[in-house]
Amino acid sequence: MISLKVGEVSSLELNSNPSTGYSWTYTISKPKIISISEFFEEVDPKMIGVNHKVIFEIKGLKKGIVEVAFNYHKVWEKDIVPALTKTMTVKIV
Repeated sequence: MISLKVGEVSSLELNSNPSTGYSWTYTISKPKIISISEFFEEVDPKMIGVNHKVIFEIKGLKKGIVEVAFNYHKVWEKDIVPALTKTMTVKIV
């Protein structure tokens, strides 16, 4: 569990390799409690197929507890179990 104050931001970095077709998506159990922004670490464009980091910035919007699930999958494949799943509880105080 991570704990944030209203207005506070915390970052989560996850490895990704978009050349494989996989990407991270997320679902928020109560979207009005937090917001999530997604950024990508820049890599040398000459280095094709290398891993890079996806950075998710989680911001507390109002007090409460929320569950977030991050899924690493091919978004066009429906009803397929994600290759990786990361879940977290975020408490906004």
